[in-house]
Amino acid sequence: MSQMTSRDTFVRAALALAAHYFPQQDDQGKPLASFRNAAFFASCKPQAWDRWNELSREERLLVAEVMKLSNPTLADEKRFSSAARIALGAMGSIDEEDDESTLQLFKLVGDPLTATAAHPLLGGDYLGYAKSLLAPYRRPSNRRKPHDFAAPGQTYETSERTDGNEIVHGRVTIPRFPAYTQPLGHDTLPALTTRPSLDTVRVTVQELKDIAQLLDTQYEDTEAGPWLYKVLTGLLDRVKARDTDTVDVLDLLAGRTHIFHAPTGTGKSVLVRILGSWAALNDYRVTLLVPDVKATLASVWDISRDLEILHRADRTAYLATCAPLMSPSSRHERALKHASLVKEDPDAPGEWGKRGRRDVDHLAYGCAQQHWLDSAGTYRPGKENCLSLRGGREMLACPWIPTCGKFAPVNPLEVWSPSYAASPTVRPVQYSRS
Repeated sequence: MSQMTSRDTFVRAALALAAHYFPQQDDQGKPLASFRNAAFFASCKPQAWDRWNELSREERLLVAEVMKLSNPTLADEKRFSSAARIALGAMGSIDEEDDESTLQLFKLVGDPLTATAAHPLLGGDYLGYAKSLLAPYRRPSNRRKPHDFAAPGQTYETSERTDGNEIVHGRVTIPRFPAYTQPLGHDTLPALTTRPSLDTVRVTVQELKDIAQLLDTQYEDTEAGPWLYKVLTGLLDRVKARDTDTVDVLDLLAGRTHIFHAPTGTGKSVLVRILGSWAALNDYRVTLLVPDVKATLASVWDISRDLEILHRADRTAYLATCAPLMSPSSRHERALKHASLVKEDPDAPGEWGKRGRRDVDHLAYGCAQQHWLDSAGTYRPGKENCLSLRGGREMLACPWIPTCGKFAPVNPLEVWSPSYAASPTVRPVQYSRS
C-alpha cells in the first residue's frame, strides 16, 4: 500500500472531526461530513470556535495535531472541496490497492465531481479514526540526553570561533580534590516532573486584595506610603469585580492567551506582580514575560522582596525564589554597562546599594574554567565551553555547571526577557522541581 500524503491525511482527519463535532444527516438518516465544516480545521484558529472551551484536553490536542498538518489554502471551502474529491477518488486518483482501505471509509455524496459532503463509514468512532491517521506523525521525543560531566584529573580540548571567524584552541585540566575524585552524575542536576494537566486556574479578587495588603507593609515607612492595594483596587473597580468574583481576565487558561488591554498607569504591572505572589502561595510555577532586560531585572527585584515578605509572614513553607531568564551571550556586556552606572558612596566604598544588587548581581557571573585554561586566546563571556569539552570522541559537560551562576537553577517563579512581547503576561506551566 502506498503511503498516504500529509495533505490526504489532513483531509480525511478533518472530515472525521467534522462528522464528530458538526454532525449532519441526509434524508435517509445517514451521517454526513460536510466539506464546509471540515475546511474550518485548516484555518488554525480554534479560539474562533464556540465549542473550543468545552473540549477536553485530549480533544484539544487531537484537533491541534490535525491543524498542524493543514495547508492554509484549504481553509477556503472550494479548495478543500476540490482536495477532498480528489482524495476520495472522484478523479479516479486512488490506486486499486488503496481502494479497500481508503475509498470505502468515505463515500462521496451525489455526483463525485460536485459533491459537497461525504458519508463517513467509520462506525461512529470518528475521533479514533483521526487518531489512527496521526499515528505515523507521532515520533518519540528526540530530546538530547544530558552530557556526561568531565572527570577530575583529566585534560580536555576546547575551542571557540571568534568574530573574525578564527578558531581559538585551548586545553583545560579539571583539578582533582580529596572529595572530588570521580565525575559528577546527572543526579546533581535539577529534576523535572510533569504535573497533571489543568484546564483552568481561578483566582478570586479577595485573594489578590489580601496579598496586596500584606505586601504593602514594605512601603509603610516610605515617603510614598503603601500603594499596591490602592492601585490594584482601582484596577479591579474598573472591571467591576466584586471581592467574591472570579472574573474572566483573571482566569489563567493553559494553552490560551488572554489580552487584558488597559491604559498606561491603570495597574496592569501591579496585577501581574500580585499574581506572581499568588502563584507562589498556591505552589504554581509561572513565567512572566516582560518587554526587555531592564524590566526583567526590576520585576525580579520587586517579586523577590514580595516573596520574602510572604515567607516572613508564614504564608509559605519555604522561601520561594524568582530567577531572571536571559540570554547568556550578552549578560557580561550588560553587567559592565550596569556596573558603570553604579555610583559608590565615598563613605561606604563597595556598597553598591539597590542598583548593584538588583542589576549587576543577576547579570554577572564568573567562569571557573578560566583559571585552569591554557589557551592561545581569550574566550569571550557567553561563549564558554560549557557543553563542548572534548575528551576523545565525546563532548562532555563542565563539572562546575551545578554551581555556576550562568546555569542558576530554574526556580518556582521565573521572569523571562524575550526580544519581543509588548506587555507582561502570566501563564501556568505544568512542570515543578522534584
